[in-house]
Amino acid sequence: MAFPVSSIRSATCLSDINATPLVDVMLVLLIIFMITAPLTTYEVNFRVPVRVDYPDPQEQKEAPMTLHLSGAGGTRMQMTIQDGAIPGVPIEMVELFARMRAESGKKPQPEFNIKSDDSVPYQNVAEILVAAKQAGLTKVSFNDLRARPL
Repeated sequence: MAFPVSSIRSATCLSDINATPLVDVMLVLLIIFMITAPLTTYEVNFRVPVRVDYPDPQEQKEAPMTLHLSGAGGTRMQMTIQDGAIPGVPIEMVELFARMRAESGKKPQPEFNIKSDDSVPYQNVAEILVAAKQAGLTKVSFNDLRARPL
């Protein structure tokens, strides 16, 4: 079946854009902005919080309380505590709990570091963690005695 030559479109490209949808969209956007613009001019009353000058946490940082645990063979362990610049002093569990209770009441609360070696049974470390939780300490960290500073 042959088509007549006159019915075949010419090879020229049609480059005109249909502007009607573009104008329709622009009119809709104009109407939307005309309706919403007056709504944004109303005043909203609110109070801005007053700035309180809190002390710099770096300046008032308490010296950490460090507990050194070393195994003395078997299930016994030796506990020494270091408060800031005070060198390690041997301490018993009852004294440690009282000290932790006193430290937990401070604002800001100092860190409680636990340093232990491999010979300390985990049960002993777990007991100290339970005591720290009961005393109310929230900043507890673990350090390894084998770790060397870089």
